[in-house]
Amino acid sequence: MTLRVFVTATNTGGSTTTFTDHTFPTIPAPRFAPSTTAAPTISGVAALGRTLVASRGTWAGFAPIRYVSVWQRCDATVAICKAVPSVKGLIYKLTDADIGYRIRLSVSAVNSIGSLRVRTEATESIIVGPPKPKGRRIVGTARNDYIPGGGGDDFLSGLGGHDTIMGGKGDDKLMGGAGNDYIDAGAGVDNVDGGEGSDTILVADGEIDTVECGEGNDRVIADPSDRLSGCEAVSFPATAPTTPTTPTPTSP
Repeated sequence: MTLRVFVTATNTGGSTTTFTDHTFPTIPAPRFAPSTTAAPTISGVAALGRTLVASRGTWAGFAPIRYVSVWQRCDATVAICKAVPSVKGLIYKLTDADIGYRIRLSVSAVNSIGSLRVRTEATESIIVGPPKPKGRRIVGTARNDYIPGGGGDDFLSGLGGHDTIMGGKGDDKLMGGAGNDYIDAGAGVDNVDGGEGSDTILVADGEIDTVECGEGNDRVIADPSDRLSGCEAVSFPATAPTTPTTPTPTSP
């Protein structure tokens, strides 16, 4: 339907009528049910004690869209899957109850037009994994130390100096101390304290790490899910900085 307006003006000499142009038809914006433009995904290692991180994907459709995410444990063939109501959000810490199962995430999107449910690919069957080696405990000096961790849960502290600390595998506690330190946390769920100085800290490994940058002009390369505090420059996985030339390792 279109509209136009007629206007008639009248006086003692007569009357005249004019009218506007027709309006253009008003077409309502299209309304669509939810659809995916990028499917949900899971990343992480399928082993006891490790952490899975999910993305619910990218969606299109008439707003607002409401999302419901449900983690599921599945059998080896993914024929039977049951919800895990105790786990909320997009982060899943694998426990003894998950051993032998495959894990996936179901994402439902609902708006006023319709709904859609999409599931991620299931992980491999969750395994126990090899035992961790005993962690190292190394405390540096006031000099520029090179401090390497091992495959266990290490405690590494640089104290003073411009130190290089390499966490390696395991859930490590890494402390830079004073000085402009280079800290590569490595794989695992790590806790990093940069201390004083302008530090470079690498924690981008797909796990949920905790970083307290401390005083100074600090640079961090991290995962979006990491917990960061006091960091002046943060970037997400791109090209990691080159490891600097290092002195002779400090003995454990």
